[in-house]
Amino acid sequence: MSERDDLLAAVANTISSYRTAEIVVPTPAHVDTWLNQFTPASQLPFLREFVHVIAQRYLSRAGVTTFLEGLAGNAALVGQDPVDFWRKANVLQIQANGQSQNEMVALLADVLVRRYGVAGHECGREKNVFIYPPRNSPPLLLCTYMTTSARSIGAIPRQKRRHLSSLSR
Repeated sequence: MSERDDLLAAVANTISSYRTAEIVVPTPAHVDTWLNQFTPASQLPFLREFVHVIAQRYLSRAGVTTFLEGLAGNAALVGQDPVDFWRKANVLQIQANGQSQNEMVALLADVLVRRYGVAGHECGREKNVFIYPPRNSPPLLLCTYMTTSARSIGAIPRQKRRHLSSLSR
């Protein structure tokens, strides 16, 4: 195989979990079709750099799920009783457009059901723990313990406040 073929295969393999069940799994031929939008002279240098960047920055579905599984049971975050923590926690979804935050919350909901038997409708029992899965960034969940929760949560429009129950599969 040529260097180009190896790089096309590397891209297709790396992004194979992207939008699973929504789009056809990318193949090297598909990546090549996409690459052809660039001038022939720039294709190979661009492809080399793109492979380097996605190898460093792309987050696969399996990788994100593994991260969320570790986070969901991390004693520094959830204490000694993860089930109690997640039943009390409120997972905020305040992304105006797009689906990345919905995907992150759906993956977290799957982890919570699988590991702890906590369904989305069981979460959000208290108003002092809020989890915000940021969009368009690494899957870091920010946890804030708010003593003035009524004032703080009031800054988020009611229609934007949703719990895991709205995304549980």
